[in-house]
Amino acid sequence: MAIPAEGEKLVQMLSRVDELRPEYWEIEWASDSVADDRWIRFNVEGFSALPDEVDPGGGVLLPTGRGARKGEQIKFLVNAAGAFLCRKVDGGVLVDMCGGCGHVGLVLAALFPQWEVVIADLNPKALAVAAKRASDAGLSNVQTW
Repeated sequence: MAIPAEGEKLVQMLSRVDELRPEYWEIEWASDSVADDRWIRFNVEGFSALPDEVDPGGGVLLPTGRGARKGEQIKFLVNAAGAFLCRKVDGGVLVDMCGGCGHVGLVLAALFPQWEVVIADLNPKALAVAAKRASDAGLSNVQTW
């Protein structure tokens, strides 16, 4: 089965993730908040800069290979969201729709503690996992719906 043209474009873009990701160690604006430092550390050090419970590739929630791939997807999403979130120093409410076990929402909550993160999903079992992971990671800025 052939991949449609739109799919080919997506595959090409995703294969260049490292080229498309901004070089955060060359950021021209001054890092004047703890959230900025956390975000930059995450982009340099990866999940090792965060509580273990936040890492989907830790082998607890996902098999090792799948966890590593999920980690790359999460880094890509966090890079996109982080550029906006770290500039709004006073925070606000961020909703992770269809957030499941909290893979994206928990990373954002750990990186940006000034934001209240709501993980919303229809699956109560997934939300229970997200709530436990948030609690185990010591994240007090996370709610599940």
